[in-house]
Amino acid sequence: MPKLNYFNNTGGLNNFSSMASLNESENKTDWFDAQNVEGHKSGGLIKMKGNRNILNTTLPEGTKILGIWDYTKQGVHYPIITTSEGKLYRLDTETGFLSEKYSDLDKTTKCNFVNFNNGVIITNGADTPLFYEELYGATPLQGSAPIGLPCEAYKARLFIASGSGLYYSALGNPNDWTTLGDAGSIVNFHNDSSPIIALENYGEFLAIYKKKGIYVLTGSAPSDFIIKPVADNGCISPWAIGTVNNNQYFFNGESITTLNFNSLGQITIADDISIKIKSVFPELNTSKFSEVICIPYQSKNQIWYYFASETSEDLDVCYIYDYFHKSWYKRVGLSITCGTLINEKIYTGTPDGEILLEDVEDSFNGAAIEAWWFSPWFTFGAPDSSKEILSFNIWLYQTQKYPFDVVYSMDYSQTDRIYKTVEVISEDELVWDTGSWDISNWTSNKAVRKKIPIVGSCESLQIGFQNLEAGQHFSVLGYSFEYDVA
Repeated sequence: MPKLNYFNNTGGLNNFSSMASLNESENKTDWFDAQNVEGHKSGGLIKMKGNRNILNTTLPEGTKILGIWDYTKQGVHYPIITTSEGKLYRLDTETGFLSEKYSDLDKTTKCNFVNFNNGVIITNGADTPLFYEELYGATPLQGSAPIGLPCEAYKARLFIASGSGLYYSALGNPNDWTTLGDAGSIVNFHNDSSPIIALENYGEFLAIYKKKGIYVLTGSAPSDFIIKPVADNGCISPWAIGTVNNNQYFFNGESITTLNFNSLGQITIADDISIKIKSVFPELNTSKFSEVICIPYQSKNQIWYYFASETSEDLDVCYIYDYFHKSWYKRVGLSITCGTLINEKIYTGTPDGEILLEDVEDSFNGAAIEAWWFSPWFTFGAPDSSKEILSFNIWLYQTQKYPFDVVYSMDYSQTDRIYKTVEVISEDELVWDTGSWDISNWTSNKAVRKKIPIVGSCESLQIGFQNLEAGQHFSVLGYSFEYDVA
């Protein structure tokens, strides 16, 4: 009677392997399907937290949030947002109130931001870039500042891209773009006239992203600026880049990969990290790839990528890369338009004028978090042999107080599923929805083991966990099987 224990379910989503070839081993077990479930600690499963609206200022009906940014001055956070009213607001994340700072921005374009000279530069590709500094207000840049969307601060200069041109200000002065030998531009470098999509600092370099190419700028002054090509694939969205340590993640419309440094300090392109979810990209709204958002979430070793689903005009599905376990999760909740990290927390703006604090609460701003997880199809190394499951155990936290469904199905059937509901209501009692469950077994003062009968023989077996309600959290520590081959 072989026994297998599954306490390392860190494989994550795998849409690359076939139904019959998913990793079903006890180490980094793959997931056949999952939504709003993530890895828990070293190998368990847990329902994701949701979000809540923090805004206490009511914006006019129909207002969209077009940008959000963590502006800091002398170590103090002064978050800002831009809206489809054409307004710039400062956001107090503690009280949820907004204070208007500017009211003449384009009403349709999303914004880009960079902190510079104790203030923040705001670009949108339609207006003259705006400079805002707390206590001093907001004013458009002077000195023939270029109009563009990509922007970055590098070596004490402001860089803005417009079309195929890279423009840089005089040293320390975002209002001087014309002084010879100090300010200037580099256009159509390396005979590449395609538009620049994004600018992002990377180590001692300025990374320049186009749709079909990546370049880096080196040097500290116009006299020694050099632009070198790095790769022939690029980035499709100004907001689809995120940096964690030495890895800079980017989305090129077909895959997510990284720039990194090799042992010689040279910039290289890593392998495609999205290979396990790559097949979903063509099923998304590809016309909205130019708005994809990347948010590094280092406190959880995660990178969040927001996409628009096939029929959505806004970003309503998030694929999360756990770079510690090298696993992918899927988050589906409320639609958003923009997002950023503010004081190590994720905040997003919505198409209906709300600001959401993410990864909190057990609902999506009051709506249900529909969560499910399904294992690979277990054949236990004998796909053509009939097996009888002698015992199936799951381990739960003793504090698990909300019901969730335990699901199983046999022989690759995705329609003939059997559902059972389980709930732990106290430290002394485990309640099940039918009388057919076996007695509870306590393994410690923190965990509960339950033996669940699986009736019938099968060549393959899939199990799952599911909860579709608001306000109901669940987690699973692991599970095990004992079986006999017929």
